[in-house]
Amino acid sequence: MTVPRRPLGSLLTTALLLVALAHPAAAQVSTATLGGRVTDPQQAPVASAAVSVRNEATGATWMVTTGPDGRFSLPMLPPGVYDADVQVGGFSTWRAEGIVLQVGQDRQLEAQLSVGAVQETITVSRAVRAVTTAVDGVVSRATIEALPLNGRNYLELALLVPGTVPTPLFDPTKTNSVLIAAAGSMGRGSNITIDGQDNNDDVVGGPLLNLPIDAVQEFQIATNRFGADLGRSASSVINVVTRSGANTPHGSGSIYARDSAWQALPATYNSSDPAPPFDRQQVSGSFGGALQPDRTFYFGAAEFRDQNGALLVGTRDTATQTITRGLAEAPLKDTLWMLRLDTGGPANRFTVRYAGEWASKTCP
Repeated sequence: MTVPRRPLGSLLTTALLLVALAHPAAAQVSTATLGGRVTDPQQAPVASAAVSVRNEATGATWMVTTGPDGRFSLPMLPPGVYDADVQVGGFSTWRAEGIVLQVGQDRQLEAQLSVGAVQETITVSRAVRAVTTAVDGVVSRATIEALPLNGRNYLELALLVPGTVPTPLFDPTKTNSVLIAAAGSMGRGSNITIDGQDNNDDVVGGPLLNLPIDAVQEFQIATNRFGADLGRSASSVINVVTRSGANTPHGSGSIYARDSAWQALPATYNSSDPAPPFDRQQVSGSFGGALQPDRTFYFGAAEFRDQNGALLVGTRDTATQTITRGLAEAPLKDTLWMLRLDTGGPANRFTVRYAGEWASKTCP
């Protein structure tokens, strides 16, 4: 059987197209860096030491060798919890466990080796220090899971970082969005990325896409002195990382409900006005695992919101020159979803993510 050969021009066109499509994601930081210095008991640098770093959730391992000054660096590590081993002849194995690497952060290990047999292992804790010049903060997965949110929009947690304030909505298409202002600027000037990809509305500002809160692993918000690697911004930078699968299957499911019978009336409520109706139901779920342990992982999350409310409106009666106040229906239906597939090893990693939002809100 003869296999037809593709023209060289067609192959070059395809390759250039792939490079062009991949470039925007590479311009932003959705990873972390782990570096450090290895020394002997006299604080002298140890060259040619083998440093091994392993992700506890996925089992992926990265290896590097220290230079003449005893230093090493492992950039572009996925955020997560890691274990690190340092080995060199004539010294005991040095190990640090539970190293938390967060998005956009630079962590440094200080590994001081002890003279001993190679079979001996010395485990230490609190050997990591942060190195950064940016004024920023990271909202972790534990915070996202623990703190209650009215409406379940994860960006509201960015207000926990000093220097951030909420800003008014400025467009009827953004009524479901959360806008964060910093350094005296308006929220429409913020730069928001998801897994390194641009998520900004270039027409009116603000985020293009909301995500299910169960799909967010963590996010960084930098309000000042952030580097060019975080992208352009006239206000703040919000750097979001979505969740991926792991060797151990994990998932979640939840139902949230609110009703006008369970809440107090608004402070501006007039007893002569009809009581405003309101009810909301939110259903969410997520699940992830491994298609191939230590190599290929999947994760999916979805959320649906069904809300029925009302807006206080006035109807003009030109005959009597009066305005009759009443309530207009304000329904909202919102569906969010995300699917993610990760594969590869330490040398090359590939991620495919498909996310979407469908919202119907007629009251604006």
